[in-house]
Amino acid sequence: MSNITLPRPPNDPETLVIFEAQVEIADLQAWHQVWRWGTYQAHSLIFPAASVKDLSDETLKSTALEPGLAHADTRFTFKRGDEWVFVNFNLIDLDD
Repeated sequence: MSNITLPRPPNDPETLVIFEAQVEIADLQAWHQVWRWGTYQAHSLIFPAASVKDLSDETLKSTALEPGLAHADTRFTFKRGDEWVFVNFNLIDLDD
């Protein structure tokens, strides 16, 4: 892993982060989070926006699938902001 330390991504006050680690995937630095919001639990890869601005959603999806972080049948959501890009996956409803 590179010696680059990323700043912490923003956290919604209603979201409980239960795991967080800085990771390097496909030569990209990111945060990997597992979080809970209400009855939902999911994973996110959170990239600095500048480092992935030229990457498609499909390419970002592969950053979670190839190392086995994402289940093969999971749905993905993407949120691109000025500072951060969120790739969300493995969403489950804990009440089910």
